[in-house]
Parts: sequence; C-alpha cells; structure tokens
Amino acid sequence: CEHDQNVSAYDCIVETIGDNNPEHFFVASEDVKLRKQCQK
Repeated sequence: CEHDQNVSAYDCIVETIGDNNPEHFFVASEDVKLRKQCQK
C-alpha cells in the first residue's frame, strides 16, 4: 500500500477500497468487522 505510516490491515483495506470500491476489489477475510464494513 502507499501509506507513509504503519496502519492496521483493517484501516489499510478500508481506505484502499473506499466508499464504493471503484477498482472492484474482492476481499476475503475472517475478520468479522472487516467483512461487515466491506458489505456496506
């Protein structure tokens, strides 16, 4: 990723995907919080 500072995997993925996933990334994770965020 292009973060200058260390960030958590959750924060990195959420910021990379953005609000409407314009790049159409597919995310597979066992992290319940991340899965719920990606389903929005």
